[in-house]
Amino acid sequence: MNNRKYIMSFTSMGDYRLEVMKRISENLNNKLTIYAGDQAFDPSIRLINNNDMFYKRIKNVFLLQRKFLYQFIPFREYLACDVLLLDLNPRIINVWLLVILRRFLGKPVVVWGHAFPRGGAKSKSDMVRGLLRKLSKNVIVYTESQSKELKEISPFLNVVAAPNALYSKSQMCFVNNAQREDILYVGRLVKEKKPKILLKGFIKACEIISFEARLIFVGDGSEKKSLENIVSTLPVEIRSRIFFLGHVAGHEKISKLYSSTFVSVSPGYVGLSITQSFSFGVPMIISKDEPHAPEIEAAIEGENSAFFSTDEIDSLSTQLLGFYNDRRRWVTKGNQIVHSCQRLYSVEVMADRICSALVEI
Repeated sequence: MNNRKYIMSFTSMGDYRLEVMKRISENLNNKLTIYAGDQAFDPSIRLINNNDMFYKRIKNVFLLQRKFLYQFIPFREYLACDVLLLDLNPRIINVWLLVILRRFLGKPVVVWGHAFPRGGAKSKSDMVRGLLRKLSKNVIVYTESQSKELKEISPFLNVVAAPNALYSKSQMCFVNNAQREDILYVGRLVKEKKPKILLKGFIKACEIISFEARLIFVGDGSEKKSLENIVSTLPVEIRSRIFFLGHVAGHEKISKLYSSTFVSVSPGYVGLSITQSFSFGVPMIISKDEPHAPEIEAAIEGENSAFFSTDEIDSLSTQLLGFYNDRRRWVTKGNQIVHSCQRLYSVEVMADRICSALVEI
């Protein structure tokens, strides 16, 4: 390892980043300093708590109804380090300042984030993101498909794919011979995630006498109260099988939840919950036509997932019933789902690729 000094700076540090950031810190040892803001663009995102603090917090100031961000950072330190990693996010004002100043000084910047805006490579706003990519030395993106598409558009860019991961290979496991009666939702309870669609799909499925599954919601958000109000009006035989657990953190607790689950569900756009589900060998039912996060590339229909027609309650309830009735067959796929996830979406793979993008400049 060389003697260069590295800085990584982020908008914020969500608690889902804990394991991968720990491994990056171990890989780069005392040569790395990490900074992250004190709040996220989306205030519902949970940050790594103070007990797990291994980075320095900086002050975030959001502008124009949280459309833009300025961070109070130690500029001299950011300009002096040998390699600087920043968010690939054109809405952060100081990212532009740092990229331009370090380019003038002849010092490299690595950017990490979504290769393209939510609208895709052909959206008008990609012109701005594209300029930020061009000003950077290396670009780290979230998936292999993003990397391939970006290289086709800009062959001169140095692009590294570091697929999003939550767990190390040793933490991924499928519990054989477990009793699996649960349907699981893990994520923020907000409108864009559409948890209400799942609740209504479950209620519809419960009209079938042979359907005896439970529905577990893990997460908090603005929709929680509305969901609980709906549940409170249901017959006791349905109401007694729906649970709201709030935010659940820690590998041991999450692993236990998935060990009693036969299928997870993403009723809105899919994010990291898909690789989390696959880490424990649990297939996922996914809304078909959504602006999914890059992690959707992990879904292989019939092997680890199935799709329902977006916003259609009957379509979702049919899938829920199908997985329930066929859950013993899906259980036989559990170990293979885990093995595939270990190979492509482990903390080791993600952290090592990020480190290579920093070190091999």
